[in-house]
Amino acid sequence: MAHTRLSIIGLDERGTEPMENDTHVLIYNGEIYNFNEIADRLRADGIILREAAIIDRSKLGFDLEFFVYLKFNAQGRPNVKEFRRKIIEHDRVIGAYIILGNFDLMLHVVARDIRDYQQFYLEHLSGSPDLGDINSMTVMATLKEGQIPV
Repeated sequence: MAHTRLSIIGLDERGTEPMENDTHVLIYNGEIYNFNEIADRLRADGIILREAAIIDRSKLGFDLEFFVYLKFNAQGRPNVKEFRRKIIEHDRVIGAYIILGNFDLMLHVVARDIRDYQQFYLEHLSGSPDLGDINSMTVMATLKEGQIPV
């Protein structure tokens, strides 16, 4: 059996044929002609909140990626909203999350190199009188980028 793949929208692994699981194999020869109408409806229904391109960060010179866990100290608690507002505006912060557990906030940060991250760390984190604990974890490899199963 052979097949040829014509992909109008998207060349990622999800569209590779044949599609297989433990019990089925699917070879699809066709197109969803009303794709744009379906996408418009999903946007109108609030299911698609925004659309984004998946970018190869290293090709833009961002070779390091960090998850930074922050805990506010007692003196910093009144300034939490202002700190959050300022930190999420920084171009190196590509994600920011309020979390439960031993820390209050988790940042997803990219940097060109360790000096770039050190500068971010010294200027925006370690010098902050609002923070008690800072824990930076370096991403060694990405095993999976999340996608919502629909």
